[in-house]
Amino acid sequence: MRFIYAFAFLALWLQACGGAEEGTGAESEASGDAISENAAVALTVSALSDVREYQDVTLRVEAIDAQGQRDESYYGEVSIVVSRGQFSVSIGQIEAGVGEVTGYFDREGMVLMDIASDGMVGQGSFPVAAATWIRGPTEWVMSGVVNELNHWTFGGFWDGSIVPHEGEWVGFFLASNSPGLDGNPPAVMSRLVSSDEGASWELDPEEPVLDETRGGSVFLQEDGTWVLWSLGEADRTLSRFTSNDLGKTWTPTDCSVSLGNSVWNAGGVESPSAWESTDGSVRVWFTGADSNTPPRRVIGLIQGSCGGEWGNPVVAIGMGSTGAWNESSVSSPVVWREGSTWKMMGAGRTSGTAPPSLGYWTSDDGLVWDESPGNPVVSRTIGVGTWDARGIDFPAIILPEGAKPTLFFSGIPSDWRPRMVRAAP
Repeated sequence: MRFIYAFAFLALWLQACGGAEEGTGAESEASGDAISENAAVALTVSALSDVREYQDVTLRVEAIDAQGQRDESYYGEVSIVVSRGQFSVSIGQIEAGVGEVTGYFDREGMVLMDIASDGMVGQGSFPVAAATWIRGPTEWVMSGVVNELNHWTFGGFWDGSIVPHEGEWVGFFLASNSPGLDGNPPAVMSRLVSSDEGASWELDPEEPVLDETRGGSVFLQEDGTWVLWSLGEADRTLSRFTSNDLGKTWTPTDCSVSLGNSVWNAGGVESPSAWESTDGSVRVWFTGADSNTPPRRVIGLIQGSCGGEWGNPVVAIGMGSTGAWNESSVSSPVVWREGSTWKMMGAGRTSGTAPPSLGYWTSDDGLVWDESPGNPVVSRTIGVGTWDARGIDFPAIILPEGAKPTLFFSGIPSDWRPRMVRAAP
């Protein structure tokens, strides 16, 4: 179905006519002669297809005269500004009264678009749906060493970060020598490298880069420093590490903070996702589980700075309402920014033992989050014995400069040894 949303604004023409009426008769006559009924006075913009986040869409811009008809004599440049998120193209061209601009919106929700050209203006309103994530041609792109029973990755890979660096993608994922999501075994951190945009991965080095962790969040600072926030296996403490060899070895810093013990996280904490701002402030989102059996999970947040004070952990996103996709649990956050928009993906469950699926949120400030009405945005494949028979969990996002994001997540098969899956919008 084709949807077209367009609003024409004739303010400039009306203003000109109104201004003439206030003058003398001679002035009115001169003003009327200057404005032809066939001259463009406003712009319209419309979408030629459904509008979905990250999906290329063609917008049609038209120059309209006072009679509401296209002015085929008009040629000019048009600027494009949106009220929510960004549109990937900011400038377009109008020729013979019409122009088409192809780009994509990077935030779901109702978006207002303002266009302008030579003093003329127009506005369009577009309901942008959440991205549709398309899985790659293979079931998974990353699996543990399954033919060596005692290998430290035998239990699979899950819960990680991916960093683009000089044409390669560098991933850091939890791994275990026993089925990684069965019985909560001790985990270590692996380092893997892909030179084909995540289609295949190789361990580098062949041994763990960090022992005894409940998850880590890795990013690259502008000065070239690699930073890791790791959550301790036993002490519920977030610790900051740095690396000068591309994340192959890590050195602890003197910056750490305890996540404490509250009712909502008394049963355990895991899966941190960290963000450091240029002013030194730090935000870390994480999963907190209560002491029920099975546990109920929420997404927590702690804020502070190294060398400064830290606030108390708080619940950032709680469980959903009765019957919701995340009624019983919400967990495994990954947080990133695109322009001024904060984004988050996480996992949710309808009940304590139900297979998890993935949901999506956006925010203007990283504190108050809008849940996508399309949640869950990624669900498991239905069928016994499939690679994600027990659900999908632990999303990870990579956002190379100037490109659309790529999503990775863990598919959990019946043997509890998670495999990493790649998807693109």
